[in-house]
Amino acid sequence: MKKFINDLTIGLTKSILDMKHKGTKSYTAKVQSRHPTYLYDLYCYATEILGNSATFDKISIVMNQKSQAANKEREAITLNWCNLYCWFKKNGGKEKLCIKKPYLSDEGKKQNEMLG
Repeated sequence: MKKFINDLTIGLTKSILDMKHKGTKSYTAKVQSRHPTYLYDLYCYATEILGNSATFDKISIVMNQKSQAANKEREAITLNWCNLYCWFKKNGGKEKLCIKKPYLSDEGKKQNEMLG
């Protein structure tokens, strides 16, 4: 306690606030360290079945089911949509919106021609 009070009065709070705990590896990082291409293979399999416009929740469910199939080389994983989304973004994935934009429809084009 004396060191704490002394450091505060001197202004050396950095030594107190330095974190020695730097965090843990994410679940997906642990899986990738054991099997480097496993998540990528499962993701490709799931998007091949569901299509590119599927939600991360649906993709993670298919990936979990595929990993739990009889495979002695690799482990069964339990991903949720958040784990999958973070892994996807960390590996440079880009999302595509599946919403039809009104200005790309025929009516929107006609309105743009009238205005322009």
